[in-house]
Amino acid sequence: MEPLLTILGIFVGAFITLLVQKYDRKDKFRLVAIEKRLQAHQKAYALWYKLIWVIHSPSADRILVTKEARNFWLNNCLYLEKNTRKEFDIVIQLIDGYSDKLRYWKDTSDPKEKGKIRQDYMKDWDRVMQLPKYIQSEAELEPVVLDLKINPEIEQNLEN
Repeated sequence: MEPLLTILGIFVGAFITLLVQKYDRKDKFRLVAIEKRLQAHQKAYALWYKLIWVIHSPSADRILVTKEARNFWLNNCLYLEKNTRKEFDIVIQLIDGYSDKLRYWKDTSDPKEKGKIRQDYMKDWDRVMQLPKYIQSEAELEPVVLDLKINPEIEQNLEN
């Protein structure tokens, strides 16, 4: 009977060890993913800032920055949260198409059409300016709170 209990104990111990290793590995992957996601959101924020500053730059500069942003998005989109991923892609397109919209506005002589183009531009600009709000809200981390329990005797001594 004793050898049977020993063997059973070994199996139970091995099972518990494998279970702990499995969850420990998942936690490590989860922590790595959180760090990578935070890095991706920080980089998206930095690229958004670059994008808004090159909107009125010569097209060669704008092309370089939009290309950098597009490459970043292609290589990191799965680390970005849903709204950030979607809006970042749209912002790249809006910045990339800005010069065409501006050229169309300049070539248009009809005041009504110019007004419509201007309204579209303002709507696009508002969308571009909303991206940081998505990034910040989706990358927001819970505050670090230490869960310290003070020994009742020490707490009583602190009060005196």
